[in-house]
Amino acid sequence: MSLYLGRADITARPFFEPMPKQRLLIITPGFAAHEADHNCIPPLQMLVQAFLEENILVEIITLDYPFTQKKYLWYGALVSPIGGQNSFWRKPLTLWQAYTTAEEWAYTHKADTCVILSCWLGWASLIGERLAKKLQLRHFTLLMGQDVLPANRWRLMSLRKERFQRLIAVSSFQNQLLQAQTGYLARHVIPWGIAGMNTTRDTNRKPLILGIGSLILLKNWEKWLQTLSIFLSEHPDFQAILIGDGPEKTRLEQYCRALQLEHSVRFLGSLPRPEVLTYMQQASVLLHTSDYESYGFVLVEALACGAQVVSTPVGIAPELGITTGNTPEQLARALSSVLAKPVVASTLPDVKTMAQTYISLLFPG
Repeated sequence: MSLYLGRADITARPFFEPMPKQRLLIITPGFAAHEADHNCIPPLQMLVQAFLEENILVEIITLDYPFTQKKYLWYGALVSPIGGQNSFWRKPLTLWQAYTTAEEWAYTHKADTCVILSCWLGWASLIGERLAKKLQLRHFTLLMGQDVLPANRWRLMSLRKERFQRLIAVSSFQNQLLQAQTGYLARHVIPWGIAGMNTTRDTNRKPLILGIGSLILLKNWEKWLQTLSIFLSEHPDFQAILIGDGPEKTRLEQYCRALQLEHSVRFLGSLPRPEVLTYMQQASVLLHTSDYESYGFVLVEALACGAQVVSTPVGIAPELGITTGNTPEQLARALSSVLAKPVVASTLPDVKTMAQTYISLLFPG
Protein backbone atom coordinates (compact mmCIF):
# COMPACT_ATOMS: atom_id res chain seq x y z
CA MET A 1 0.00 0.00 0.00
CA SER A 2 1.31 3.45 -0.83
CA LEU A 3 2.51 5.52 2.08
CA TYR A 4 2.01 8.75 0.17
CA LEU A 5 -1.47 10.10 0.86
CA GLY A 6 -2.97 12.42 -1.70
CA ARG A 7 -5.85 14.80 -1.02
CA ALA A 8 -8.42 12.07 -1.69
CA ASP A 9 -6.86 9.94 1.07
CA ILE A 10 -7.03 12.82 3.52
CA THR A 11 -10.63 13.80 2.87
CA ALA A 12 -11.74 10.16 3.14
CA ARG A 13 -10.56 9.90 6.75
CA PRO A 14 -13.12 9.86 9.60
CA PHE A 15 -13.66 13.30 11.06
CA PHE A 16 -12.26 12.31 14.44
CA GLU A 17 -8.86 11.26 13.10
CA PRO A 18 -6.07 13.88 13.10
CA MET A 19 -5.08 15.36 9.74
CA PRO A 20 -1.83 13.96 8.33
CA LYS A 21 1.25 16.02 9.10
CA GLN A 22 3.74 17.20 6.50
CA ARG A 23 7.05 15.53 7.29
CA LEU A 24 10.32 16.04 5.48
CA LEU A 25 13.34 13.76 5.78
CA ILE A 26 16.61 15.37 4.70
CA ILE A 27 19.50 12.99 3.95
CA THR A 28 22.85 14.75 3.76
CA PRO A 29 26.54 13.99 4.22
CA GLY A 30 26.75 16.59 6.99
CA PHE A 31 24.80 19.04 9.09
CA ALA A 32 25.40 21.33 12.06
CA ALA A 33 26.59 19.37 15.11
CA HIS A 34 24.72 21.75 17.42
CA GLU A 35 22.90 25.07 17.28
CA ALA A 36 26.15 27.03 17.65
CA ASP A 37 27.81 25.20 14.72
CA HIS A 38 27.44 27.98 12.15
CA ASN A 39 30.07 26.78 9.68
CA CYS A 40 28.50 23.54 8.40
CA ILE A 41 26.52 24.31 5.23
CA PRO A 42 24.98 27.65 6.37
CA PRO A 43 22.43 27.89 3.50
CA LEU A 44 21.02 24.46 4.37
CA GLN A 45 20.74 25.50 8.02
CA MET A 46 18.80 28.63 6.99
CA LEU A 47 16.49 26.58 4.77
CA VAL A 48 15.75 24.06 7.52
CA GLN A 49 14.93 26.87 9.95
CA ALA A 50 12.55 28.34 7.37
CA PHE A 51 10.86 24.93 6.96
CA LEU A 52 10.39 24.69 10.71
CA GLU A 53 8.85 28.17 10.81
CA GLU A 54 6.36 26.96 8.18
CA ASN A 55 5.37 24.06 10.51
CA ILE A 56 7.05 21.39 8.38
CA LEU A 57 8.24 18.56 10.64
CA VAL A 58 11.85 18.08 9.65
CA GLU A 59 14.13 15.18 10.49
CA ILE A 60 17.71 14.92 9.26
CA ILE A 61 19.98 11.92 8.67
CA THR A 62 23.67 12.75 8.30
CA LEU A 63 26.04 10.20 6.78
CA ASP A 64 29.46 11.47 7.85
CA TYR A 65 29.36 14.61 10.01
CA PRO A 66 29.04 15.11 12.94
CA PHE A 67 31.37 12.34 14.12
CA THR A 68 28.89 10.80 16.52
CA GLN A 69 25.89 8.48 16.49
CA LYS A 70 24.01 10.25 19.27
CA LYS A 71 20.72 11.81 18.15
CA TYR A 72 20.05 15.43 19.04
CA LEU A 73 17.60 18.26 18.46
CA TRP A 74 18.51 21.26 16.33
CA TYR A 75 15.93 24.03 16.81
CA GLY A 76 13.27 21.32 17.04
CA ALA A 77 14.48 19.20 14.12
CA LEU A 78 15.62 15.69 15.09
CA VAL A 79 19.08 14.92 13.72
CA SER A 80 20.20 11.28 13.45
CA PRO A 81 23.94 11.19 12.70
CA ILE A 82 25.36 7.94 11.39
CA GLY A 83 28.93 9.04 12.13
CA GLY A 84 30.58 7.67 9.00
CA GLN A 85 33.47 10.17 9.34
CA ASN A 86 34.11 10.03 5.56
CA SER A 87 35.66 6.58 6.01
CA PHE A 88 35.93 4.59 2.78
CA TRP A 89 36.19 1.29 4.66
CA ARG A 90 33.16 2.05 6.78
CA LYS A 91 31.01 3.18 3.84
CA PRO A 92 28.92 -0.03 3.43
CA LEU A 93 27.99 0.04 7.13
CA THR A 94 27.31 3.77 6.98
CA LEU A 95 24.93 3.37 4.05
CA TRP A 96 23.15 0.40 5.62
CA GLN A 97 22.64 2.24 8.92
CA ALA A 98 21.41 5.34 7.13
CA TYR A 99 18.97 3.32 5.03
CA THR A 100 17.52 1.46 8.03
CA THR A 101 17.20 4.73 9.95
CA ALA A 102 15.35 6.31 7.02
CA GLU A 103 13.14 3.25 6.66
CA GLU A 104 12.25 3.42 10.36
CA TRP A 105 11.32 7.10 9.91
CA ALA A 106 8.99 6.23 7.01
CA TYR A 107 7.26 3.38 8.81
CA THR A 108 6.90 5.39 12.03
CA HIS A 109 5.13 8.21 10.22
CA LYS A 110 3.29 6.21 7.56
CA ALA A 111 -0.02 7.95 8.32
CA ASP A 112 1.50 11.33 7.46
CA THR A 113 2.61 12.92 4.20
CA CYS A 114 6.27 11.95 4.05
CA VAL A 115 8.75 13.34 1.53
CA ILE A 116 12.49 12.82 1.17
CA LEU A 117 14.99 15.50 0.13
CA SER A 118 18.53 14.25 -0.46
CA CYS A 119 21.49 16.60 -0.69
CA TRP A 120 24.12 16.11 -3.39
CA LEU A 121 23.80 13.58 -6.15
CA GLY A 122 25.75 10.89 -4.35
CA TRP A 123 25.29 8.36 -1.58
CA ALA A 124 22.53 10.38 0.11
CA SER A 125 20.50 10.45 -3.10
CA LEU A 126 21.04 6.71 -3.60
CA ILE A 127 19.54 5.98 -0.19
CA GLY A 128 16.65 8.36 -0.79
CA GLU A 129 15.86 6.93 -4.21
CA ARG A 130 15.87 3.30 -3.09
CA LEU A 131 13.68 3.98 -0.07
CA ALA A 132 11.28 6.11 -2.12
CA LYS A 133 10.85 3.34 -4.68
CA LYS A 134 10.30 0.67 -2.06
CA LEU A 135 7.70 2.66 -0.11
CA GLN A 136 6.30 4.82 -2.95
CA LEU A 137 7.38 8.11 -1.39
CA ARG A 138 8.15 11.38 -3.12
CA HIS A 139 11.90 11.99 -3.40
CA PHE A 140 13.82 15.01 -4.69
CA THR A 141 17.57 15.54 -4.93
CA LEU A 142 19.19 18.92 -4.35
CA LEU A 143 22.30 19.44 -6.51
CA MET A 144 24.57 21.37 -4.18
CA GLY A 145 28.14 21.44 -5.41
CA GLN A 146 30.50 19.62 -7.73
CA ASP A 147 28.00 16.82 -8.37
CA VAL A 148 27.31 18.16 -11.89
CA LEU A 149 30.97 18.18 -12.93
CA PRO A 150 32.71 15.51 -15.05
CA ALA A 151 34.17 13.88 -11.91
CA ASN A 152 30.65 12.68 -11.08
CA ARG A 153 29.90 11.61 -14.64
CA TRP A 154 29.28 7.94 -13.81
CA ARG A 155 26.40 8.92 -11.52
CA LEU A 156 25.07 11.50 -13.95
CA MET A 157 25.03 9.09 -16.88
CA SER A 158 23.21 6.46 -14.84
CA LEU A 159 20.20 8.74 -14.34
CA ARG A 160 17.04 7.90 -16.20
CA LYS A 161 15.26 10.75 -17.97
CA GLU A 162 12.43 10.70 -15.41
CA ARG A 163 14.89 11.43 -12.61
CA PHE A 164 15.66 14.89 -13.98
CA GLN A 165 12.08 15.86 -13.14
CA ARG A 166 13.02 15.43 -9.48
CA LEU A 167 16.37 17.21 -9.49
CA ILE A 168 16.72 20.69 -8.01
CA ALA A 169 19.54 22.98 -9.15
CA VAL A 170 20.55 26.01 -7.11
CA SER A 171 21.43 28.24 -10.08
CA SER A 172 20.94 28.43 -13.84
CA PHE A 173 24.73 28.29 -14.21
CA GLN A 174 24.82 24.94 -12.43
CA ASN A 175 21.87 23.67 -14.45
CA GLN A 176 23.57 24.54 -17.74
CA LEU A 177 26.62 22.53 -16.69
CA LEU A 178 24.32 19.62 -15.84
CA GLN A 179 22.85 19.83 -19.33
CA ALA A 180 26.34 19.92 -20.85
CA GLN A 181 27.16 16.64 -19.09
CA THR A 182 23.90 14.78 -19.63
CA GLY A 183 21.85 16.52 -22.31
CA TYR A 184 19.09 17.23 -19.76
CA LEU A 185 18.19 20.07 -17.42
CA ALA A 186 17.03 19.70 -13.85
CA ARG A 187 13.29 20.37 -13.80
CA HIS A 188 13.58 22.81 -10.89
CA VAL A 189 15.92 25.71 -10.11
CA ILE A 190 15.56 27.10 -6.59
CA PRO A 191 18.34 29.39 -5.35
CA TRP A 192 19.56 29.46 -1.79
CA GLY A 193 17.95 32.20 0.27
CA ILE A 194 19.35 34.39 2.99
CA ALA A 195 17.73 35.91 6.05
CA GLY A 196 18.31 38.29 8.91
CA MET A 197 21.13 40.30 7.35
CA ASN A 198 21.62 43.93 6.37
CA THR A 199 21.50 44.60 2.62
CA THR A 200 22.56 48.25 2.78
CA ARG A 201 26.15 49.41 2.65
CA ASP A 202 27.68 52.21 4.67
CA THR A 203 30.41 54.35 3.17
CA ASN A 204 32.84 54.01 6.08
CA ARG A 205 34.49 50.86 4.86
CA LYS A 206 38.07 49.83 5.42
CA PRO A 207 40.33 49.74 2.36
CA LEU A 208 40.21 45.97 2.63
CA ILE A 209 39.69 43.21 0.06
CA LEU A 210 38.51 39.79 1.21
CA GLY A 211 38.93 36.30 -0.14
CA ILE A 212 36.90 33.57 1.58
CA GLY A 213 36.79 29.84 0.92
CA SER A 214 38.59 26.53 1.05
CA LEU A 215 42.20 26.65 -0.08
CA ILE A 216 41.83 24.09 -2.86
CA LEU A 217 42.76 24.16 -6.55
CA LEU A 218 39.15 24.64 -7.72
CA LYS A 219 38.98 28.03 -5.96
CA ASN A 220 41.96 29.29 -8.02
CA TRP A 221 43.57 31.44 -5.33
CA GLU A 222 46.58 31.92 -7.61
CA LYS A 223 44.34 34.11 -9.78
CA TRP A 224 43.22 35.93 -6.63
CA LEU A 225 46.83 36.76 -5.75
CA GLN A 226 47.66 37.70 -9.36
CA THR A 227 44.67 40.06 -9.42
CA LEU A 228 45.80 41.66 -6.16
CA SER A 229 49.32 42.06 -7.49
CA ILE A 230 47.93 44.22 -10.30
CA PHE A 231 45.36 46.08 -8.20
CA LEU A 232 47.59 46.83 -5.20
CA SER A 233 50.33 48.26 -7.42
CA GLU A 234 47.85 51.03 -8.28
CA HIS A 235 46.10 51.16 -4.89
CA PRO A 236 48.84 50.74 -2.26
CA ASP A 237 46.55 51.96 0.54
CA PHE A 238 44.51 48.72 0.31
CA GLN A 239 45.14 45.51 2.24
CA ALA A 240 43.82 42.00 1.59
CA ILE A 241 42.80 39.10 3.83
CA LEU A 242 42.34 35.47 2.83
CA ILE A 243 40.04 33.49 5.17
CA GLY A 244 40.06 29.73 4.83
CA ASP A 245 42.21 26.65 5.14
CA GLY A 246 43.11 23.70 2.97
CA PRO A 247 45.86 21.74 1.24
CA GLU A 248 46.96 24.68 -0.92
CA LYS A 249 47.79 26.99 1.99
CA THR A 250 51.58 26.47 2.09
CA ARG A 251 51.95 26.76 -1.67
CA LEU A 252 49.82 29.91 -1.76
CA GLU A 253 51.83 31.53 1.02
CA GLN A 254 54.99 30.83 -0.98
CA TYR A 255 53.41 32.26 -4.13
CA CYS A 256 52.32 35.33 -2.16
CA ARG A 257 55.95 35.95 -1.17
CA ALA A 258 57.09 35.38 -4.75
CA LEU A 259 54.71 38.16 -5.84
CA GLN A 260 56.08 40.35 -3.02
CA LEU A 261 52.63 40.68 -1.45
CA GLU A 262 53.54 39.43 2.03
CA HIS A 263 53.17 42.93 3.52
CA SER A 264 49.76 43.48 1.94
CA VAL A 265 48.08 40.06 2.18
CA ARG A 266 47.31 38.14 5.39
CA PHE A 267 46.30 34.48 5.65
CA LEU A 268 43.93 34.09 8.61
CA GLY A 269 43.06 30.40 8.26
CA SER A 270 39.59 29.07 9.05
CA LEU A 271 37.40 31.29 11.24
CA PRO A 272 33.95 30.86 12.86
CA ARG A 273 31.22 32.15 10.59
CA PRO A 274 30.24 35.07 12.90
CA GLU A 275 33.82 36.39 12.65
CA VAL A 276 33.76 36.00 8.87
CA LEU A 277 30.53 38.02 8.69
CA THR A 278 32.17 40.74 10.79
CA TYR A 279 34.96 41.03 8.25
CA MET A 280 32.35 41.20 5.48
CA GLN A 281 30.68 44.09 7.30
CA GLN A 282 33.96 45.98 7.42
CA ALA A 283 35.58 45.26 4.05
CA SER A 284 35.13 47.22 0.84
CA VAL A 285 35.13 44.29 -1.59
CA LEU A 286 34.93 40.51 -1.70
CA LEU A 287 37.09 39.20 -4.55
CA HIS A 288 36.09 35.70 -5.67
CA THR A 289 38.16 33.91 -8.32
CA SER A 290 36.84 30.33 -8.23
CA ASP A 291 36.81 28.25 -11.39
CA TYR A 292 33.43 26.79 -10.41
CA GLU A 293 30.59 27.41 -7.99
CA SER A 294 27.20 25.74 -8.05
CA TYR A 295 25.82 28.82 -6.32
CA GLY A 296 28.48 30.74 -4.39
CA PHE A 297 26.68 31.50 -1.14
CA VAL A 298 29.64 33.60 -0.01
CA LEU A 299 28.74 36.09 -2.75
CA VAL A 300 25.24 36.54 -1.36
CA GLU A 301 26.53 36.77 2.21
CA ALA A 302 28.99 39.51 1.26
CA LEU A 303 26.29 41.52 -0.52
CA ALA A 304 23.96 41.04 2.44
CA CYS A 305 26.70 42.41 4.70
CA GLY A 306 27.02 45.48 2.49
CA ALA A 307 30.29 44.71 0.73
CA GLN A 308 30.88 45.13 -2.98
CA VAL A 309 31.61 41.91 -4.89
CA VAL A 310 33.83 41.10 -7.87
CA SER A 311 33.82 37.53 -9.13
CA THR A 312 34.53 35.16 -11.95
CA PRO A 313 31.25 34.45 -13.85
CA VAL A 314 30.29 31.38 -11.81
CA GLY A 315 27.27 30.26 -9.78
CA ILE A 316 24.75 32.95 -8.95
CA ALA A 317 27.10 35.85 -9.88
CA PRO A 318 25.67 36.50 -13.39
CA GLU A 319 22.07 36.36 -12.14
CA LEU A 320 22.77 38.89 -9.37
CA GLY A 321 24.44 41.30 -11.77
CA ILE A 322 27.78 41.04 -9.98
CA THR A 323 30.72 42.62 -11.79
CA THR A 324 32.71 39.76 -13.26
CA GLY A 325 35.94 39.02 -15.08
CA ASN A 326 37.95 36.02 -16.21
CA THR A 327 41.56 37.15 -16.26
CA PRO A 328 43.53 38.84 -13.45
CA GLU A 329 43.67 41.99 -15.57
CA GLN A 330 39.87 42.02 -16.02
CA LEU A 331 39.28 41.36 -12.34
CA ALA A 332 41.71 44.12 -11.27
CA ARG A 333 39.88 46.59 -13.51
CA ALA A 334 36.58 45.37 -12.06
CA LEU A 335 37.84 46.07 -8.53
CA SER A 336 38.70 49.64 -9.49
CA SER A 337 35.35 50.01 -11.24
CA VAL A 338 33.12 48.89 -8.36
CA LEU A 339 35.02 51.04 -5.86
CA ALA A 340 34.38 54.08 -8.05
CA LYS A 341 30.64 53.44 -8.35
CA PRO A 342 27.95 54.68 -5.96
CA VAL A 343 26.71 51.99 -3.62
CA VAL A 344 23.40 50.34 -4.54
CA ALA A 345 21.45 48.16 -2.10
CA SER A 346 21.18 44.58 -3.29
CA THR A 347 17.96 42.61 -3.79
CA LEU A 348 18.76 39.07 -2.66
CA PRO A 349 16.82 35.78 -2.60
CA ASP A 350 14.84 35.60 0.65
CA VAL A 351 15.03 32.26 2.44
CA LYS A 352 11.37 32.37 3.50
CA THR A 353 10.28 32.81 -0.11
CA MET A 354 12.58 30.01 -1.22
CA ALA A 355 11.23 27.73 1.53
CA GLN A 356 7.67 28.35 0.34
CA THR A 357 8.76 27.44 -3.20
CA TYR A 358 10.18 24.19 -1.85
CA ILE A 359 7.02 23.43 0.13
CA SER A 360 4.85 23.94 -2.94
CA LEU A 361 7.03 21.46 -4.79
CA LEU A 362 7.43 18.89 -2.03
CA PHE A 363 3.86 18.97 -0.70
CA PRO A 364 1.57 19.88 -3.61
CA GLY A 365 -2.17 20.11 -3.24
